Amino acid sequence: MTVPIADQLEFITNGNGVTREFSYPRRFLQKDEIVVAFRTGDIDTIKSLNVDYSIAGSSWPAGGKIVFNVAPPVGVKVVLYRKTQVKQSVDLENKQRNDAKAVETQLDRLTMALQDTDLLARRALRTDSKEGYRLSAPVPDRVLVWDEQGKAIVPSSKSVHDFETAVASAQAAQAGAEEARDQSVNAKNKAKLSEEASASSAATANSHQSAAALSAGKSAEMAALAGGHAMAAAASEVAAASSMATAKSYKQEAEQSAASAETDRERAELAVSYAAAQASSAEASAQAASTDAHATQIDRIAAADSAASALQSKNSAAVSAAQAAQVLAGMDGGTSGQVLAKLSGNDYDYTWLTLDGIGDMAASVYDPDGKAADVFNMQNMVEAVNAKIMTADERISLAANNSARHTHENKGVLDATTASFSVEEKNKLSGIPADADKTPSLASVATSGRYADLTGRPTLGTAAAQNVSYFATAAQGVKADTAVQPSDLNAVTINRSGSWRDVTSQRSANTSYRNTTGYVLLIAVSFNNTYHDVQLEVSTNGASWVNVYNVRYSGILPILPGQYYRINRAFNEWKEFS
Repeated sequence: MTVPIADQLEFITNGNGVTREFSYPRRFLQKDEIVVAFRTGDIDTIKSLNVDYSIAGSSWPAGGKIVFNVAPPVGVKVVLYRKTQVKQSVDLENKQRNDAKAVETQLDRLTMALQDTDLLARRALRTDSKEGYRLSAPVPDRVLVWDEQGKAIVPSSKSVHDFETAVASAQAAQAGAEEARDQSVNAKNKAKLSEEASASSAATANSHQSAAALSAGKSAEMAALAGGHAMAAAASEVAAASSMATAKSYKQEAEQSAASAETDRERAELAVSYAAAQASSAEASAQAASTDAHATQIDRIAAADSAASALQSKNSAAVSAAQAAQVLAGMDGGTSGQVLAKLSGNDYDYTWLTLDGIGDMAASVYDPDGKAADVFNMQNMVEAVNAKIMTADERISLAANNSARHTHENKGVLDATTASFSVEEKNKLSGIPADADKTPSLASVATSGRYADLTGRPTLGTAAAQNVSYFATAAQGVKADTAVQPSDLNAVTINRSGSWRDVTSQRSANTSYRNTTGYVLLIAVSFNNTYHDVQLEVSTNGASWVNVYNVRYSGILPILPGQYYRINRAFNEWKEFS
């Protein structure tokens, strides 16, 4: 089918501690190609398929759904996005008919993989340069910086703590510079106020001094005019002296104010100098912090490139898993009672068949006593009141003539009596009237001749009470003795109630194992690298081995009950169905 342009490939939902099922409404080809993560803050924790959750809807046009074993808690974001494996799973043969659906599925896979890669690429940091840059392996607690040639991003000698400390120092220096600047402005304002106060005090002192001089002149003039008014002149002299003293006091205050203003000015100059030094230091720290921040940003870009490279490496290792999935897909379907069989010598050519001769004889009906033995063996049957099993001697007696059937120990006596019984004696017996005296009472069987009227009868099995048509004939018994029983098919079929198990941790290369399940065992193996001489070998005795399968990426092989099996190369995954 066509692959539309995807407007969204990542879906994020808040967990609430109740909801377990989350939808992924985009088509995906394999269950393991959906990434499921819990996001707490800036940290994504990847969850495991078939351990933390299950997925339904592989290859569905409208996507599928993810079902968690435990509902994601409150405070966790459920992150879902697709990561299609980049692989080629279709082997096209020259001048041969190739399956259109398989080819289209491969093209869909490549298109979807490009869409997924584009999603990751648009998140990555990119440069305008066409040159390639090398990203060194990260070192814990170290920031990444450009090297001296600007060709590679390498771990610096500074740790994240150093970077944080530099930023904090720059911020503190900037705050100190601002405080020094404020102190300098305040000192300048105080110096200006002091100068203005000094000038005002000096002006006041000069005014008082002028007033004192004027007062002294007027006093002298008044003394000259008064002539002999000595008392008035004395008073004027005292007033003049007082005015002079007051003027002198104001002058001293003005001088002190001027000295204080000079001191404040010197202090203001020192504060300005200190503020300039602090500002210079803050600028240097801020520049260093900016450099470290730039290096950290570049490191993050390099980390994103490294993640993209790791994704590409992982894609190449997933090829074999797809082939195993193709084999399993061929096993889908079938109905109850069918078996999986090979149609030809081609790989993965399986189909479900219904074998003839398998009936529906429930043990609860045909074997209620749980004998689990030959139904046509008379020794396995149970007698009933009216259903008896004859012995061999009884059968011989029935098959013999009348004389043999009536043979008993008194036969000779009875034969002699019959021979001596005359005609007259017989006639006498025939002439006995009907109303003559009756003989003593006889048992009812003497007159009825019914077997049921006998007393002391032996107990017969239940088979004696059944119609003869209920039992098999001799010819049918012969066929039953040679019929294939359901348990006889175990050696050529797989266990219908079995399942795939991951036994990777329990298997090793060049080590032999034996199928003891009683059924056909399926093994599926994938490899990390491309080998050209991988051999899957089997043996009937564990000593003589036969190579039955050569593979490159992955393979699947049936093992008959009792056989030994092994693989001669290191593998990635090993799974068994039993």
